[in-house]
Amino acid sequence: MEKDKKIKPQVLRPGDTVAVVVLSAPEAALNPDNFKTGISYLKNKGYNVLIAPHALNRKGYMVADPNIQANDLGWAFSNDEIKAIFLAGGGYNANRLLPLIDYNLIRKNPKILIGMSNMCVILNAIWSKTKLVSFYGPSVIWNLGSSEGIDPYSESLLWKALSYPEPIGEIPILTEREVISHGKAKGLLIGGNLTSLESLLGTPYEPDWTEAIFFWEDCFMEFHAVDMILTHFALSGVFNKISGMIIGRPLEIQEKEFAESPSLPEIISDICGRYKLPILYNVDFGHNIEKATLPIGVKAEVDSTNKQIKILESGVEL
Repeated sequence: MEKDKKIKPQVLRPGDTVAVVVLSAPEAALNPDNFKTGISYLKNKGYNVLIAPHALNRKGYMVADPNIQANDLGWAFSNDEIKAIFLAGGGYNANRLLPLIDYNLIRKNPKILIGMSNMCVILNAIWSKTKLVSFYGPSVIWNLGSSEGIDPYSESLLWKALSYPEPIGEIPILTEREVISHGKAKGLLIGGNLTSLESLLGTPYEPDWTEAIFFWEDCFMEFHAVDMILTHFALSGVFNKISGMIIGRPLEIQEKEFAESPSLPEIISDICGRYKLPILYNVDFGHNIEKATLPIGVKAEVDSTNKQIKILESGVEL
């Protein structure tokens, strides 16, 4: 298999075996009821579920030593029975795993890989090193395992992304979107959680941003922190390379420290507007309850003027 050739995993079918792996924070150990509910959801959907050996461990703010976490991920990729890997939660320190992951193993054993939040570090590093398409979407613990159950919007788009070999097409509008900068562009989807993605800048695991559509979202932070991170991306040359930007609906992002701050869209426009990119804000993906599943590494189109996002290429194949 050519090293730089895009790799798509096989579609997920009822009766397939899936693995649930916990990396970064010990969220399964801290939220056992949600974890069990998420496992039950997958079983009720008709999948056989295997749980990674150290999924319920805890070592401080991490689930286990980074080498143990990397071994759990390798366990899932090396098992021929397993067709999909659900990264169950999030955290802060997924970048500790990056030099320990066996990327050749992953390249030779492509599978569906889905996660969100801090897991985007793993997803984008794997894309960078192997060109395996992965998925930024619902979490086993926080979405599949929610006491209210997964919402219809998220559920529909999740299984459309994982189980059908056709392009997802247009992402339905659930919450009103806002235009920050008008335009239209096509490119490969690259992105995830902004704070987590920043940890990839300047490393061997940073994705190629050339003509990418950069999607990002974040939560529980202040405006000045978003400004600082976006400026880091700008100074790193990312915004000179990408073709468009999609910003997820913010969750509890507000300025508490400084009064009379500009709004978040104004900050984004001030930093990113000069690059003449189509920029669409307040899209349903990320840490809010309702979220689209976005395949990393597939062709997409953003038409900010008409507030449309279209996934032009499937993330899975037969």
